Amino acid sequence: MDVVWSFFPYDEKRGVPAAEPHPALVFETTEFRDGEYAVKVAYGTSNVTRAERAQHFVVSNWNALQFAGLNKETFFDLGRFKWLPWRSEFFASPDLDKYPTPVIGRILGDGQAVLRYVIEQRRAAGLVVP
Repeated sequence: MDVVWSFFPYDEKRGVPAAEPHPALVFETTEFRDGEYAVKVAYGTSNVTRAERAQHFVVSNWNALQFAGLNKETFFDLGRFKWLPWRSEFFASPDLDKYPTPVIGRILGDGQAVLRYVIEQRRAAGLVVP
């Protein structure tokens, strides 16, 4: 499961890319037209005041952060996900020297098991899931 830089739209209705990139967690990809792809991603933030831990997938372990390409504790909002076209206006590196592609890292096996658990808990509580 990949972590990417995304200009995830702040205004969900208009679908305009955000001004600054945030990490996003990739759940699914699809080819919607010949040679054109879309990616289902969940919004990520390190702003802990905006996030409730129990409802999100949190990457905070030092090793998990390193593999995910993150430099600080990050919350992925599992209630805020969206299909976005795989285009540079939505997915691009903020620093090509440090991140040559929008893909910055991966969630490994243990992290994926935790993510599955959090999704199951959200589903059982009647919350939306990606």
